[in-house]
Order: sequence, then C-alpha cells, then structure tokens
Amino acid sequence: MNLVAALGDRFRSSADREMLVTADGRRHTYAEIHDRAAAFAGHAARRGVRPGDTIAVEMSNGVDILVWYFACFFGGYVMVPVNPELSPEDREHIRRVASPTLSVGEDTVVDASPSADRPNPPSWGDDRPGVIFFTSGTTDRPKGVMHSWATLIGNVTAFNRRCDIRSDTRMLHVLPMAYMAGFLNTVLSPVVAGGTVVLGPRFGPRSMLDFWSLPSRERASDVWLTPSIAAALLRSSRDDAIARSALAGFRHVFCGTAPLHDALRSDFLTRFGRPLQESYGTSEQLLLSVQSPEDSLTRRDVGTVLDTADLDFVESEPGIREIVVGSRHLGYLTAEGIVVPATDGNGRTGTGDAGRLVDGRLEITGRLKALIIRGGINVSPVAVENAFADIDGVADVAVVGLPHAFWGEIIVACLEVAPGTDEQVVVALATSRARERLAKAFQPDRIVAMPAFPRATTGKIQKRLLREGLAG
Repeated sequence: MNLVAALGDRFRSSADREMLVTADGRRHTYAEIHDRAAAFAGHAARRGVRPGDTIAVEMSNGVDILVWYFACFFGGYVMVPVNPELSPEDREHIRRVASPTLSVGEDTVVDASPSADRPNPPSWGDDRPGVIFFTSGTTDRPKGVMHSWATLIGNVTAFNRRCDIRSDTRMLHVLPMAYMAGFLNTVLSPVVAGGTVVLGPRFGPRSMLDFWSLPSRERASDVWLTPSIAAALLRSSRDDAIARSALAGFRHVFCGTAPLHDALRSDFLTRFGRPLQESYGTSEQLLLSVQSPEDSLTRRDVGTVLDTADLDFVESEPGIREIVVGSRHLGYLTAEGIVVPATDGNGRTGTGDAGRLVDGRLEITGRLKALIIRGGINVSPVAVENAFADIDGVADVAVVGLPHAFWGEIIVACLEVAPGTDEQVVVALATSRARERLAKAFQPDRIVAMPAFPRATTGKIQKRLLREGLAG
C-alpha cells in the first residue's frame, strides 16, 4: 500500500468529515482544508517555488500553519516550520541554514481564492525530504532533521494501529505546531486516521486556568501532554471535579517529549483519575514506543515498541547499553550542508539513551549524553532527579554536571520551587532526602533552589543554559 497516496486519498474519502475545530468554534472539513492547501500551493508556485524547493513558515499555532503543511505536501515543496517564539538569533540561524525559496509569516497575505485544481500529491519517495524540523536547541543551536513524507506517514500509521486511533478520534492539540510532536503526534496521526483535530490555544498561564472547557465542549477523546504541562495542570486545577469529568471521556492521555517522573505520574492519576500513557521517541527516530492505558496504571516503562521500529542495544560503556534504531531520517541540515548520520553495519544509529527490553517493553535507564561522570563513576541524572521529584514545594527537578578540577564533574541538583515556597527549607529537605535515598556516589555536591528553569518553547528544560548560569 502506498501510504503517501493514501494520505492524499484521505482528503477525498473524508471530504465532508470535520477535520479541524478551533477554540472559537470554527469548523473545517477535509475538503475545505484540501482546497485551501491547494490555493496556498498555487500561491507558492506563482512566486517561483518549484517542487523540491523549501518554504520557511514562521507562524504560531493556527489554521494557516496547518494548511501550509498540507500545501507543501500537495505542491511537492519542503516545509520548514520556524517557531516564532524562538530567539531572533535562532530564527535567523534557521533561515540561513534552510535557505528557503519562499518565507511566509503571520502577516503574509495569501491569495486563497478557490482553485479548480484538486492536486494529487507528487511521488514522494523514501529518500526525498518533505519536512525539515529544527530541534529546540536544548543542547546547542537548532539543527534541521530531514524526514520524508513516506517515513512520517508510515510512523503514525503504525502508532495509530497500536493505539486504535481511528476516524472518531478527536485529538486535543495544545503543543507547538512548529515542532515534531506538534505535527506528527497531534495533527498527522488523527488526519491519517480520518479523525478530527481540536485546536486549543497554545498551553500557557492564560489557557491553563480554563483548560478543560474546550475538550468538554468538543468531546475530545485523546490528548498529548508533556510532563511540564501535566505538572502545570496539577498546580493550576481549580476544580478537580471538572477535570475528572472532562477526562472521563478520553480514551488516551499520552505523555512524551521528556522523562516522566514517578511522583508526577502518581499525582496525576490520583487527582484526575486518568493515567498518563508514557511514550518514547526522538526527533530523528520519531515515535518508537507507547504505553497502553492498562500498562500505564502499573508499569514504569515507556511502553511496547511499535512493530515498525528496528531496535537493538549496544554496550557503549561497561554496563551501559545504548538504544540504537534503524535510521528513520535522511540526515541533518546544518550550516555546513547535509550531514548524514553515521550508522553501524546494520544501518542503525544511536539515540543517546540507555535502555533495555523487559517482556517486550522498553525501559529507559538513562541518557548517555547527559551522564555525569564523577570520579570515574557514571551517574544517571534521571535517577537523582527521581529522588527529589515528590518533595513538597518542588515543581520540577533538573540534575546537571559541572566541570571540576579533581572529580572531573560534580553533581548539581537544581530545584524549581513553587511560588511562596521557602527555598532554604526545600534545600534542607532535599539534602536529607539525598542521604536517605541515594548511594553516596549519587548524592549531589550542590543543591540549588530557583524560581524558574530556563525552558525551550516546547517546555523542555534547557540544561545547557542551566549549566551556563551555574558556572557563571
């Protein structure tokens, strides 16, 4: 079956079905989005964009950025989403690297008049870039991860099959569309299945106070959260009964993009009565595993591996086995050009995460790139972070390593404290907790409390900036 052609057919077979609902109640069918995408593709063609050329789309969440994804799909163009919340330097870096033939933004006027043409998608091959996602810059400058449409569609098809995402799915969308999860997980997945995207406002201080109204009104059935969003909902929920009522109709509450600490997992279930289904994936390798609702109640892994994922485990250091995956992406787009990732003899690339399979389920045991080596001993930041995650007044935890003349690196535990919390009391509690729960080699050399962590627009903690601030 040609999955790329199947996505094109989806717009025809589901023409009268509701594809998109916005927070203000506007509704768009598959046919309407298709016709608008065709008009956008024509707009690009009239400005000299040819199949294979790149279009940089710098837009916040909304109907237009979603339409541009599919305009590029039908027009044969390469979509380069640019998050407008990035720093000016990072946005300029992306534009410089991508060298787009056309750039569009919030103020771009597009001739979206109805078109008599209903284009078929071009022959998207496995080796032809369709979308270039730039990473959030958690560790360095954003770099472009190049994916073909065939790979993206194949990945969500396998995910949909595993999780029973279907035509009656109503996916609540609150993630940034300019990033992988904000398109792959929460747009392409339901669209491939013929479902509906319920587009809420980007999650933030304003939207979280009334978070549950939209999913209740629009009968949302599925949602993707990040751990930081789940934690914020716990802190901000003014009426647990409303949240429980809204979530009662959900089939899935997926959680991904960052490690899910045990305390958050337990607190969310207790408060809202629905489990967080942890998933695992990377920008390069897409979705690799996901928990079922039943497993998420009792297990602390990241779920069963998708049947399309080619996983293996290679000992990179004594006692540490890295997860390696059959390469999904076409390479990185960098300032130096296209860099193809190195693979082993079987075409697999490393994920940078350590893990193991237990009864067919994937467990993440640490991140190799984040390992702290103190006095020759490998320390997993995740293991240290879990020791502090349930301390009263601690909103989030990040453990980093800092250079040290004698030890090589020292362990620094950073605690993000809730407003009104006495930081000295929290540090004292954490110091006591470290002695109780951690082996001596894993106990932090420093514990630092602060009101807020530096975060990327995806909500991920920017440990690079944490290190710079602590070292400064």
